[in-house]
Amino acid sequence: MPELPHDFNHATFEGVVLGPRRELTLKLNPLVWVGHRGHHASAVTVRFGGIVNFAEVEALFALNYQEQSELGWLRYDAMQASKPSDLYLRLEFERVEAHIVIHCRSLTVTETDTG
Repeated sequence: MPELPHDFNHATFEGVVLGPRRELTLKLNPLVWVGHRGHHASAVTVRFGGIVNFAEVEALFALNYQEQSELGWLRYDAMQASKPSDLYLRLEFERVEAHIVIHCRSLTVTETDTG
């Protein structure tokens, strides 16, 4: 299974793209700590491909929680076993009662090239 290379707790949203097919692409700025100070790092692109519950995902992001909240967390769902090409990732927003389990076929995390 793909590893999540970052702790996405409290990451900010830089962009959200639904589609062109059953895909969701998030551009996130992870919160990183240096000692007691946190700062948001350069953007990371997280792409969910082959989303099985795409209508639910699309409906949640249509509510634009990403414009008023950070990401509470993104991690594999503890209630459903993920396996290759059958992934369950739980996404929660911070400060709002909104969450979803994204059931997808693939997950890609890419560091954004800054130069």
